[in-house]
Amino acid sequence: MLQHMSTFQGLVNRSHGHIRPFLLTRSFFAGSQRTAAVWTGDNSAQWSHLKVTVPMLLSLSVTGFGFIGADVGGFFSNPDPKLLVRWYQAAAYQPFYREHAHIDTTRREPWLFGNDNTRLIRQSIEARYTYLPYWYTLFYKQERQGVPPMLPLWANFPKDKNTFKTEDSFMIGNGLLVYPVADADINQISVYFPGENTVR
Repeated sequence: MLQHMSTFQGLVNRSHGHIRPFLLTRSFFAGSQRTAAVWTGDNSAQWSHLKVTVPMLLSLSVTGFGFIGADVGGFFSNPDPKLLVRWYQAAAYQPFYREHAHIDTTRREPWLFGNDNTRLIRQSIEARYTYLPYWYTLFYKQERQGVPPMLPLWANFPKDKNTFKTEDSFMIGNGLLVYPVADADINQISVYFPGENTVR
């Protein structure tokens, strides 16, 4: 934590207080969320790694870390086009959003996966940009009130016991429920809408 704090303060001092530094780490301690964004570490291009991303991020979130994410597409190995598309779609609704890979993996620019996949990836990125004002508001709320932008369902619906075991969907703020598709060959899903008479 002292390394994050020192780096953050050094960047602020060097700019004479004119910048808001961006630090990214996978090595952190309680309190690190005040000065650094966190990613989950070097994952792999596997469906199981995409699937475990949501529970990992929710665990970080409930401990106060709000600017969190995982490497889109997996850091190691090479994702098939369907996995890469699903990862872009899922990560568009996670606080920290970036595609990142090891130098020995194949190229991953979205336009290298065929027109249909490029279109789907573009839609995910456009959706992310559409929600930037909402993200900014949620990050401001975290800064002022300590409420992370990504929360488990039970945080918004504490009286709904069905939400206590849910790890595959989450809330962005209190207005957007997200259920990412994290399994191969899924054409339809059932989504649990929490609360009583809250969705019309």
